[in-house]
Amino acid sequence: MTAYILRRLLLAIPVMLLVATATFLLLHMTPGDPVAVLLGPDATTEQIAELRRELGLNDPIYVQYGRWVAGALSADLGQSIFLNRPVTTAIFAAMVLGARFLWLVARLYRERSDQLAKRVFLYSMQYLGLLFTAMVIDAVVFGSLDPFDILIAVAEFNVS
Repeated sequence: MTAYILRRLLLAIPVMLLVATATFLLLHMTPGDPVAVLLGPDATTEQIAELRRELGLNDPIYVQYGRWVAGALSADLGQSIFLNRPVTTAIFAAMVLGARFLWLVARLYRERSDQLAKRVFLYSMQYLGLLFTAMVIDAVVFGSLDPFDILIAVAEFNVS
């Protein structure tokens, strides 16, 4: 069983790299300038140029991708534009909410928590790529991540 889990985790690495690369490219192919959207319609061209320089958006795409991968590997996922705080903190808040949900499910089913954790971990690893892809498609096509933002807001409320 351990060899199977290890093999599956090793096979997940190229899949996660492919999904990360596709996500990065999809976000760069979306129409519009994210800096202009962030600053609003009253922003001057000088303000837009300055923020693009600060965020490194004037660099070639391969430099931006390398910086993004390096940040992701060091758990620095950047600053959320919508939440105005680090993305890692938002993910942690969602994980806290998820852990509370798992505890509740374990209490409801009166199953040993380690058995439930193993089962949920295996199922979540199986469908994590699909969930992430669905979130990216939602963000690109519909322009929002409203369910995830609501989840983070609820988790923040429970943490504090």
